[in-house]
Amino acid sequence: MRGVEFRSAWKKRIKAKYGDIDVFFISLEDLIKNKKALGRDRDLLDVKYLEKIKKAKEKKRRKFI
Repeated sequence: MRGVEFRSAWKKRIKAKYGDIDVFFISLEDLIKNKKALGRDRDLLDVKYLEKIKKAKEKKRRKFI
């Protein structure tokens, strides 16, 4: 994975359920790093959207603290 080391990403993974199966996803932070490192036009467009999501999540988190 470009821009992200697997061990680091695995420690920050997101766990979810799909039926009875545990599934894992890369963290939002690491996904942004990966897409920036790839640098393709589509990935850079994704980064803009993902950073908006990250800011919204941080804003929401601050409301509850």
